[in-house]
Amino acid sequence: MSPRETSEIASVYGAFLLTASSPRSYGGALLPGEGGAMAAYVAEGKRIPRRGEIGLTSDQIAAYEDVGFVM
Repeated sequence: MSPRETSEIASVYGAFLLTASSPRSYGGALLPGEGGAMAAYVAEGKRIPRRGEIGLTSDQIAAYEDVGFVM
């Protein structure tokens, strides 16, 4: 990802985490394995699916956003 793309994405979604958090820092409201699954998405540079996006790949979500859908 180029610095320009990183800057544009950060302006929309906020700054990227530079280091991995420990599993205990996810809070107590998650089910077992949810924190690890979210960490895996973040480590791969993918977005964490939100409600309504479950079952879609990151590429499919990006395609919907490219044509104007707000996900």
